[in-house]
Amino acid sequence: MRIEDNAPKRTGLLGHYPTPLEPWPRLGELLGCELWAKRDDLIGLAFGGNKTRKLDYLVQDALHQGADWLLTTGAPQSNHCRQSAAAAAKVGLGCTLLLGGPGIRSVTGNLLLNYVMGAEVEWTTTDMHERQDALQNVADRLRAQGHTPCVIPLGGSNHLGTWAFVKAIEELSEQLDALGSSPPDIIITASSSGGTQAGLVLGARALGWDTRVLGISVDLPREPLEALVSQCIQSAQRAYPTLAGHPSNDLWIEDLMTEEEYAAFTDPELESLVEVARAQGVLLDPVYTGRAFLGTRRLAQQNPALFAGKRVLFWHTGGTPALFSYSRGLASYADTWTEEKA
Repeated sequence: MRIEDNAPKRTGLLGHYPTPLEPWPRLGELLGCELWAKRDDLIGLAFGGNKTRKLDYLVQDALHQGADWLLTTGAPQSNHCRQSAAAAAKVGLGCTLLLGGPGIRSVTGNLLLNYVMGAEVEWTTTDMHERQDALQNVADRLRAQGHTPCVIPLGGSNHLGTWAFVKAIEELSEQLDALGSSPPDIIITASSSGGTQAGLVLGARALGWDTRVLGISVDLPREPLEALVSQCIQSAQRAYPTLAGHPSNDLWIEDLMTEEEYAAFTDPELESLVEVARAQGVLLDPVYTGRAFLGTRRLAQQNPALFAGKRVLFWHTGGTPALFSYSRGLASYADTWTEEKA
């Protein structure tokens, strides 16, 4: 089934689609469910990640507007900023990244790749979720320099970014049809700027699925994140009439992973990341998917019936390069690994 509207069509300029859909049986045993994964970490574009889906629409819109520069924001090791820098390089646009907030600032991981791909990096003390004025100040300066910037919001989470994940559900539906499989009972994703979860919710409703979308917050408490996701839902519904009327009051957000500061790589997260790597041969990232999977494990431990017997899909949103910026934490396991082999 296809979801049609007056939205721009994805060109596929930046990413490789469809991304793989694969079973994770060994990890499913840990949760007591049939577990699958949607591998947006394999989408291409500079180590991949879910933001490529959004950027395929956002960059197309920027080019249509006649922009010659992309401007966006994120944390020091932002996956969105790394993919934005790659997108700008691929289509021949300039790129400025306004970075700040918690996270590792040494020139490694995503930050290193930003420089490699030619992005200009500026730093700010403004909170990540409150940078619109700071972005506009940089945009005004770029215009004064003769550029035509396109401002992409945090995480690419506007109506276009949300629509990208409505269409991602359509992509998933086609893959499930080819396998003769029914929709999952639950889709799990890391949630922060809101657009990914909003699009997944709207896409599932547009196809008439009963699937619930669980957003594991990686930074914000439940209420402010619910507000962000709701804003993205409403923005997309205003822009695309096909989505109007679908319920937006059934958001499922868990904030049990927000006790630690955003981008703090704790021992439990490290252990969970290693567990996944050894059980499935898949690498999660320290900030988003690692935190989301650990949160899922904790929910399953608190309430074994939550996932038991269900078909669950974990949306792998990427972030692999950030592993290298947290190598010291990972290397702390070196003695343990040596002892295991002794």
